[in-house]
Amino acid sequence: MGDGERKRYPRRSAEFYTQLVANRGLNDYLKNFRAYPADRNEFYYGKFPPNFQWGVATSAYQIEGGWNADGKGPSIWDTFAHNNRLADGQTGDVACDSYHLYMEDVALLKHLGVNYYRFSIAWSRVMVDGTRRTLNQAGVDYYNRLIDALIANK
Repeated sequence: MGDGERKRYPRRSAEFYTQLVANRGLNDYLKNFRAYPADRNEFYYGKFPPNFQWGVATSAYQIEGGWNADGKGPSIWDTFAHNNRLADGQTGDVACDSYHLYMEDVALLKHLGVNYYRFSIAWSRVMVDGTRRTLNQAGVDYYNRLIDALIANK
């Protein structure tokens, strides 16, 4: 089974965050949540106001993967990582494979119940050599599909 076929499971922290957003603050269950910091008794456990807006953010290099898919050019990070400058030879070549699994990611965002999502664009996916002369339509199409999916699932 290839990396793109593996079932993805949310981390335990996703359950915590989902409950935090749904309850608009910490309840008894979350106060005793196993993944919560050891100094939890020093933290204020009040409720967030009803109009509080929750948001999350991602970085293209950390989640997209698909490092050379569909005409993407090398980024500074690709070049840096491929020269064995990161621990254990790690790269962002696959990462979370959001390039191929973005619909699952959008579903996870919807499940979290957040109001805002900020993502970065891998410009080397859109402008392969960093100039307007090399517009990569496949990269533009990917971000259009992602944005359309986010709008459809808000």
